[in-house]
Amino acid sequence: MDRKGISLVTSALLLVAISVVIASSFYIWYHGTLSEVAEEAERGTAERLKYTLAELRMSSYSEYYVSGRDKDSNGEIGINESEGYDERFIQEIKVELWNDGDLKFTDVKLKVSVLSGNVEWRAFRIDRGNNHQLLYPNGSAFKYNGSELYFNNITGGDNALLLLADDGTALYASDEDGNAINTTSFLNSTSSEEWVKLHCPEYAVGEVAPNSKRTVYVYVLVNECAVGDDIVVRLQARSLEGKTAERSVVIHVSS
Repeated sequence: MDRKGISLVTSALLLVAISVVIASSFYIWYHGTLSEVAEEAERGTAERLKYTLAELRMSSYSEYYVSGRDKDSNGEIGINESEGYDERFIQEIKVELWNDGDLKFTDVKLKVSVLSGNVEWRAFRIDRGNNHQLLYPNGSAFKYNGSELYFNNITGGDNALLLLADDGTALYASDEDGNAINTTSFLNSTSSEEWVKLHCPEYAVGEVAPNSKRTVYVYVLVNECAVGDDIVVRLQARSLEGKTAERSVVIHVSS
């Protein structure tokens, strides 16, 4: 009887011990799981906060001034082939895209549009580092009368298309060697195939790293407008993450 009683007590004690071990193990596992969940939630909150606080900003000059292009004094900027005047101009606009946060912005694109309805315009892609060479949107070289077109002449003439650099430097259409060329037949018809192919209203910026900036140069050809017009250029940037920035630039055209 005593032996049987001891066996029952031992069994009970073993059951209690096993229960305690199981309960302790469960508590340790449960506590560890809660800690992992809490840490994961904290990391997720931190990432969401990082995204929420990230900001894409844009800066540029707000105004540009163009004067002295109305060569025939008719109050209009354009082409006067009979007189040999090319009064048109391309305005270079320096745009800086700023990333103030810790989130990398990817696949950033910059869209260009002109809000002034009475202005005939196009956006160009120009290789600033290669004597301001005119390119098609895909990056291939544009050819004018069989030769590549640059803006690499500082003397120019009344029959050469003008590019006004962001710092105010006047650069005239030229060949590769910097000799000014006559552009009165360049894009003189808005229905021409080249006119459509050269238009580049969206610039691919790429990545903007955390706490840094990217500089983009935008080129707006004013093909036709009136003297006295204020040309409003709208710049809109957007990243793959949905971050946006917008800015307006005014080009003042005077006699």
